[in-house]
Amino acid sequence: MNRKIKIYFIRHSKLDLPYENHLKMPYEILDDLATSRRDPSIAKNSKKLFLKAAEGLPLKDLDVIYFNNSNSQSKRSKESAFLIGRILKEKYHKRVPILGNPNLKEIDFSLRDILPKKKFLTRGMPAVRTALYHAIINQGPVEQIDHIYRRTTSVLKGLEMYRNKNQAVMLVSHDFYMRTVEIYLRKSKDYKEVTVDDLEKTPLNTYFKGFGTSYDLKLFRRF
Repeated sequence: MNRKIKIYFIRHSKLDLPYENHLKMPYEILDDLATSRRDPSIAKNSKKLFLKAAEGLPLKDLDVIYFNNSNSQSKRSKESAFLIGRILKEKYHKRVPILGNPNLKEIDFSLRDILPKKKFLTRGMPAVRTALYHAIINQGPVEQIDHIYRRTTSVLKGLEMYRNKNQAVMLVSHDFYMRTVEIYLRKSKDYKEVTVDDLEKTPLNTYFKGFGTSYDLKLFRRF
């Protein structure tokens, strides 16, 4: 990992639900998760999942961990962050601050508002992604790209104190939100330049996976 990369965005762990992953979940469960009617804990094997996913990351160099404390899909992010904190303590005898930031929340939407169940049953998660991306860009009944970008700008500005100390920060967030962060970092800081195609081309961030960047935002590396 490039030593100039100091900011790590990672997705939360797998959820404690009887499904292999989000791709296998029924329509109703996905909607409950999106709207926070259901906010389950993380899976019991999350430690094993993290250690495998984070191979190669400079974990011992982390100085602070942030999680989503917005009360919207928050439990999975918070529990993942505190799990990582415990792992750092066990492996490296290192205690790091674990702090909340509501701007790390998932994009606000209800599946029922953007995609009929009939279409979901025939096309699955690809249809969910496409429906959400169109709604984000085209004034649909979801959180809009300008608001999402303002959140990202706020998150990154809030890290200036760590930049001054050359410290490393891990931010535990959510897949759809992280896809917009990737475009912010790799394409444009202007939300008006973001297209549905840009979002479609972003890869899935699987559990405890993500990407890193430098404080000047010029570097990008997936892990």
